[in-house]
Amino acid sequence: MTGKGRLVSLAVLTALAACSSGGGGSPGPAASGGAAPGAPAAPPAAGSALGAPSTNFQAPTAVMNADGSTLAMANDQTSMTATESGSNTQADPALLTVHVASNGIAFDQTFNLTAAEGPHPATGFFAGGGFIQGVQGADKIVFDDSLSFSDYGVWQHNVAADGTAQATGVFASGQDTPAGAMPTTGTATYTGGAVGLATNGTATFGLVGTSNVTADFGNRNVSGTLTLTAQDNTGNALGAWNTLAFSNAAIAPASNKFAGTIASTSNSALTPNAVSGNVQGAFFGPTANEVGGVFAVAGGTTRAVGAFGGHQ
Repeated sequence: MTGKGRLVSLAVLTALAACSSGGGGSPGPAASGGAAPGAPAAPPAAGSALGAPSTNFQAPTAVMNADGSTLAMANDQTSMTATESGSNTQADPALLTVHVASNGIAFDQTFNLTAAEGPHPATGFFAGGGFIQGVQGADKIVFDDSLSFSDYGVWQHNVAADGTAQATGVFASGQDTPAGAMPTTGTATYTGGAVGLATNGTATFGLVGTSNVTADFGNRNVSGTLTLTAQDNTGNALGAWNTLAFSNAAIAPASNKFAGTIASTSNSALTPNAVSGNVQGAFFGPTANEVGGVFAVAGGTTRAVGAFGGHQ
């Protein structure tokens, strides 16, 4: 989407504080992983940790601390934001500005998406292929730029000398559909990709896959399925992870945003526990041409965050 050029827009962001690196990419690309330094504490039940789904946000957001004992999605306008600016030229590059100040995590960075679109070697965060990689100081970003009105991807904040990730986030941002331009009748199906990061208590790995989302504009709700596979940072598939599904996520009145609950419909050897949590998202483009969102889930020692995007 950065190649199309735009001014300031809202974004969708999820932040995950983690002690090991990881990530994902757009449909089919490789993702990063690596051994976790030790088994984290079991996270609390997702429902109690996340509370009721909320659309009271500047951008849909969530945060998790290093051991997984704190998992929450934002329900205000200021604790986490992600905004884009610029027209994607050398003189006026497209910039993604990330701000996190929640649950003990503080992070501020501006990523130059235009510079990331140029050829450069793999960051070591992802294996490459099918998405764009960039670096900003010690921080890294990977995103899918194939949509017309929105982007989604993964950023990683590295502050340790050994490159250990201190925070990892996922985002989906774009040209928000004006509330008055949201369809009021009919349905629409969106297909695209999904990316994320997961840990099962002993290892952290990237998630890549596909998304299939259906909006019922007449009843103002959204449902979807995310099919995810785990990969390491060399692009090797580690096997199926989970399939996540959500339904009846409510579109807020006079808004392009929606929120609801999400849960696994399948388990795997990597994640034998059922997981559940919340999903938040938004519609992008002049008339809800595209959709993007984020999720945060937990179950047993498993925790994961991710983003998805798609077009009609």
